[in-house]
Amino acid sequence: MIILQSVTSDVHSNERYNVYTKGGVLFFLTDRIPAHLVTGILVYGVHKITESCQEAFIRRLYRQKNKTGFIKAFTDKATSFSSGFCKIERVMRNLFVKMLFLWPWYYTFQASVNTTLDKHKPDVVELHVSQTPAIRAIQSSILDIMNTCWKELKRYNPTLEEEDLSLENSLGTSLEKTIRHYLDPLWHQLGSRTKSLIQDLKILRTLLLCLTQNDCVTFLNLQESLRTSQKSFGSNSGTVYYFF
Repeated sequence: MIILQSVTSDVHSNERYNVYTKGGVLFFLTDRIPAHLVTGILVYGVHKITESCQEAFIRRLYRQKNKTGFIKAFTDKATSFSSGFCKIERVMRNLFVKMLFLWPWYYTFQASVNTTLDKHKPDVVELHVSQTPAIRAIQSSILDIMNTCWKELKRYNPTLEEEDLSLENSLGTSLEKTIRHYLDPLWHQLGSRTKSLIQDLKILRTLLLCLTQNDCVTFLNLQESLRTSQKSFGSNSGTVYYFF
């Protein structure tokens, strides 16, 4: 197990030398670590390397003091080198590397990974956590209010009797897309009550997802923020606040 050690101003220079010589995070700027002891450097995300960035500066110091150590750089966004003027040449120069290897992602690399993984099948363990009585009660209350919102929405807009506008369909990820599909052409004609109900449905769906996907503290913070917004408006702006 690797134990990380924090080096702050409280650590004296002599002690820092002992820390750096043990490996790990190295400090080249003031020669507190002999650069010839570093075997090599691995660089990730090289498509972000520029001549003035800190990573390029570190590599420059390393190469000045160590002519034989290796520098290997990797990126999974090779297409980013296609933009700009001689970008790949400039990155290679900043990294002090002379050879470029291009590996087909969807053929050679992926095939070799799949072959290795097929030899060592993972053991999948599924854990099902049952809901507490309090969560079930809150979930039931939110669903009841959402159902009421849908009924109110259709009552104020009789033309919205489509099957897509239902409580069951509102539990999925396409709630806003469905509402926008039916109501965007008529948005300027909708009353304030209808717009308030649509906003309530979005808030209720957020509460429902937060209830099952986050911890109780996060859910409470969301609930308190909604209460605060209710007080800031000074009056009830929709059905959702009856939940609180």
